[in-house]
Amino acid sequence: MTKASCIITLLCSFSLASISLSAHAGIDKIRLTTEERTYLTSRAPIKLCIDPNWMPYEAWDPKLGYVGIAADYVAVFSQMLDVEFEVRETDTWQQSLDVTRSGGCDVLSFLNQTPRRSQWLLFTTPYVEAEAALATLKNMHGIRNLKSLRGKTVAVVEGYVYEEYLRSNYPRVIVSRVDSTDEALQKTANGEIVATIESLFVLRYKIAKLGLKNLTVSGRTKYVNRYRFGVRKDQAMLRKILDKAIMQIEPKVENKILRKWSLEHNY
Repeated sequence: MTKASCIITLLCSFSLASISLSAHAGIDKIRLTTEERTYLTSRAPIKLCIDPNWMPYEAWDPKLGYVGIAADYVAVFSQMLDVEFEVRETDTWQQSLDVTRSGGCDVLSFLNQTPRRSQWLLFTTPYVEAEAALATLKNMHGIRNLKSLRGKTVAVVEGYVYEEYLRSNYPRVIVSRVDSTDEALQKTANGEIVATIESLFVLRYKIAKLGLKNLTVSGRTKYVNRYRFGVRKDQAMLRKILDKAIMQIEPKVENKILRKWSLEHNY
């Protein structure tokens, strides 16, 4: 784990919305070179694509705008760098990937690095880490890890890192693509799919939020999510600048963000 990475154990409408910084008063600005400041001034506002339905990490709320753990981090980085980020609305995570790849966004906010993604993105240092886990029906016994899912169907949100990971390391697990974690868990609860693989923190949040009392976190995986910014390769300076912010964010600020979401939702 890097110094700046916290561990959590616990094309329809393309309107843009600014991120509010009011909750993070008193954040110190960091020193940038003349070249870096000129770059930010010329690029501002930075166009940001997100996962629109991935709470408690991030989501787009019609009334509140960009919310979640990643949103709070971005607000802090925005203030540290003295630059505005604007979120480009999408319907799904896959759509956010597609929009960014086509040049519609400068950066993706919160994702893992993979060989496939590295073909077109530059990645910062990770700033949040979280283990991946499995959710199944409570009455389904024997599902403790990915090896026990050989020949069984697992729901994976399209565009998420887990599909690449499973196909490379557990080729006998059957992958079923879905549009969101909500859909994955609903299908698991209905018995259509054996398991959902997701961040442990997200699984606990979503199971409680959706009221899926027949589901449980039944097993852990060896996969650790290391969430980073993914910057388009033609914006290398932005990756360098974001890394500066990640390395200089104060631990007390990070702890405040993570504690806020843990306490609000009892995780």
